[in-house]
Amino acid sequence: MSRQHRSRKRNGYVTVPLLRRMAASMVPFYRKIAASRSYAKTWSSAVRKADLDRLEKMFYKTAPVTRRRASLSTNGIGYMIGFNTKAPIHEYVNATSIRPGHVQFTFSTPIHRFISRAVLPLYREIACNRKFAAKLVRAIRCNDNRMADCLVRCCVRTKALHFVRIEDSGILMAFKFSKVPYHYYNEFYRFDFEHMEK
Repeated sequence: MSRQHRSRKRNGYVTVPLLRRMAASMVPFYRKIAASRSYAKTWSSAVRKADLDRLEKMFYKTAPVTRRRASLSTNGIGYMIGFNTKAPIHEYVNATSIRPGHVQFTFSTPIHRFISRAVLPLYREIACNRKFAAKLVRAIRCNDNRMADCLVRCCVRTKALHFVRIEDSGILMAFKFSKVPYHYYNEFYRFDFEHMEK
């Protein structure tokens, strides 16, 4: 199997309805983070403390999803929200985090709010514009990083967006800030249970 074929197979799980449902569920949350400093500060504190109970209470009050449809996890340097769906996808994840190995129990409220404001137009466009969502899904499924980068940057208009990359049937956006020696990532992807079990 060629590398290109493997990439297309790995990135071939996302669908337009799934991507739009994920985006629509995240819009109210990112809007709340962007608009309310107190909410965002409490959220960041809960992330750093890995206080999953607090995160769940805050998220389910803000987002139009139930515990049966979505689940949360945290590792002290970010959070992951998994949306349950049918096989072979099983779970599609939206996350904002720092990669392990750089810091521990660190999550900046100002940076989180900045990223939320930056990505909000992208999530709104995916949720509200089926044609746009279809173009993004096609780029992901075809492993067309150039097209994905173009579509994302049409909505995410900040110099802090360092790079955009297709990964695991989704999009990874890396943000770089001055005086911060590591990236913050906002991403959505298919969680690969089969890989975790190997």
